[in-house]
Amino acid sequence: MEVTTQWQDNCLTVPVNTSNGSNSLYETLTQAHTVASTQSAKEGWATIFQVNEETTISSLDYLSSLFDFETWAKDKGCVSLAIVMPEAMLDNYEAITPLLQLMHKRARVFFNLEDAQQWSIEMKQARRRELLH
Repeated sequence: MEVTTQWQDNCLTVPVNTSNGSNSLYETLTQAHTVASTQSAKEGWATIFQVNEETTISSLDYLSSLFDFETWAKDKGCVSLAIVMPEAMLDNYEAITPLLQLMHKRARVFFNLEDAQQWSIEMKQARRRELLH
């Protein structure tokens, strides 16, 4: 499986398709680690995971692995983790409840990329303000 990540404006964007199970998510997260490690990321970078519509509801269990990445990324200076997922996944609220319970100030679920990007920008700006004071 080839993962096409994008690094732009100090933000790592990673497509996620877990329809093939945990192995494909493992490969995705490995690629995300590699890209983030090789970039000249400074304090205050962001990550956006875009969950593909082909992701099956049952494979959402694997999405909790994103928070292992988030812990690693936080130690590397990442200030936010946004997960963009199709609204159709809300139809099975029980499947996403464990994921939503993992949310905290630096990680959120969005249903469109633009909102996730805007929040990531705001989080990076807030971190820069913190560093100035």
